[in-house]
Amino acid sequence: MVGGERFLPEVVQLWRRTPLDSVRLLNVYGPTETTIAATFYDIAYDQNEGQIVESIPIGRPLANRTIYILDGTGSPVPIGIAGELYIIAGVGVARGYLNRPDLTAERFILDPFSGDPEAHLYRTGDMARYRGDGNIEFLGRVDDQVEIHGYRIEPGEIEVVLSGHPAVRQSVVVAREDIPGDKYLVAYLVLHEAESVKSDDLKSYMTRLVSTYMIPSAFVLLQTLPMMTTGKVDRRVLPAPDFSSRSIKEDFVAPKHMLHFQLIAIWKIS
Repeated sequence: MVGGERFLPEVVQLWRRTPLDSVRLLNVYGPTETTIAATFYDIAYDQNEGQIVESIPIGRPLANRTIYILDGTGSPVPIGIAGELYIIAGVGVARGYLNRPDLTAERFILDPFSGDPEAHLYRTGDMARYRGDGNIEFLGRVDDQVEIHGYRIEPGEIEVVLSGHPAVRQSVVVAREDIPGDKYLVAYLVLHEAESVKSDDLKSYMTRLVSTYMIPSAFVLLQTLPMMTTGKVDRRVLPAPDFSSRSIKEDFVAPKHMLHFQLIAIWKIS
């Protein structure tokens, strides 16, 4: 049973190449407040054999557990849409935090879908979505959510999409604000060996899968991601993208129509 952190697909591939590949492997999810495990995903022996999948889901609820994925209004989200994960687990859900009534009220809320006035939900603070096969996919923390140009964005959702590109092995997306007031998305990528990819190709790939405002402004290729001793990516030391090497010719689009020339004349500085 593996849990506590996001289970990377490449780790599954390594596991399959060891004598332990005959052991049943479960990816489990659940915070301490719900008595550890709330969902599990049984990694089938023949699932995507020899392939690196986008992500390993956290599966379906265990017995006596119910999962809700809700949007900001408290309504259930449709398949494929990100929302916050809530858990109702019968006796498995804690009653609150010791001597922390404020935090208890914030995290343990009344179950709006139950007729029992004593029924409560635990608000995990984790983002997730349902896949088409009914399994749940973990996307990251709510507090990782960023707002850029008025849009609320889940970097974890973008990371999942980028990891689906055949050339990408690992991806991390962060919001940078190197100049106060100028916040933008940057994707840091580690590619598979002998693979290469251009930024324009990545943008074209993402255009088919996400909204325009979710496409990073820059893609930075790294040999490895900087890691902390805890095994998490050290986002603080990720380098700023180098925009100086970008060619003006790559961004310049020549005017073609009369309206274009009129706009140029209006904005021209003499």
